[in-house]
Amino acid sequence: MAYYYCLPLLLLATGAMAVELVTYATDKQHNNLGMLQNTARWHGWSALHVIGTQEGFDSHGLVDKLRALRRFARKWPGDTILAFVDAYDVIINNEPAALETAFLSSGKRVLLASENGCCTDKQTALRYGTTCHPNWPFATDRKWLNSGVIVGYAKDIRRLLRMAWKEYRAHPAVYRAHTDQQLLCFLVSDGSTLWSRASVGIDHRSEMALTTYKTEIQQVLGFDSIGRMVFSNRTTPAIIHFNGPAHEKASQIAYAKAHLLLPTAATA
Repeated sequence: MAYYYCLPLLLLATGAMAVELVTYATDKQHNNLGMLQNTARWHGWSALHVIGTQEGFDSHGLVDKLRALRRFARKWPGDTILAFVDAYDVIINNEPAALETAFLSSGKRVLLASENGCCTDKQTALRYGTTCHPNWPFATDRKWLNSGVIVGYAKDIRRLLRMAWKEYRAHPAVYRAHTDQQLLCFLVSDGSTLWSRASVGIDHRSEMALTTYKTEIQQVLGFDSIGRMVFSNRTTPAIIHFNGPAHEKASQIAYAKAHLLLPTAATA
């Protein structure tokens, strides 16, 4: 426990590289992209890198997020920590050091957000079904993964996404239909390797990022004195992802805007 609290000081002492924040957006004028940019600025993030093209999305659907991230990761030294988030339904809720601490304390090379929704198994996906995976390898609260937040070292993100691209090319129509999330679900379950089982993890306790699908945020989230959302397990995740059906996420984003003490975020 002492290690956990001393970690931010250790990072400063060793001159650890700052976390690079990156998102995928084909509409650079989208109002909610401004919400992401404003909350990142408020919490001290130096920059938000925006990647993605309409042409790539038209060709590969949401799998193009992973393709674009892999290309972006090639531009950085291998030990750079990249924090990749969705663009239009995400707010930044804490400083870069908080995300870095949560990531490093996981002991993983790549850490994915968790959620209350579920993944399907590959055979069901190949039939375009959507039932939950019967042999999902994790048994904990918030056990399923969410692809809206991916944090990891650039070289390990490249390695994971090389695997993803190979799998996508084998079944492109299936993964365009089921999206990038199902692709990553396969890579951490039936398609896992010795490397991925040791190196790729899921943020089950939402210490790094919280996704709000099937979550009553009015009941499980509070707000601290400087306008950060605090999860019910007393963590203050650096990223809040309002995922799920459009009407639900719109309601949750409106609730967050009404309670956050961030003047720039509230008007985004």
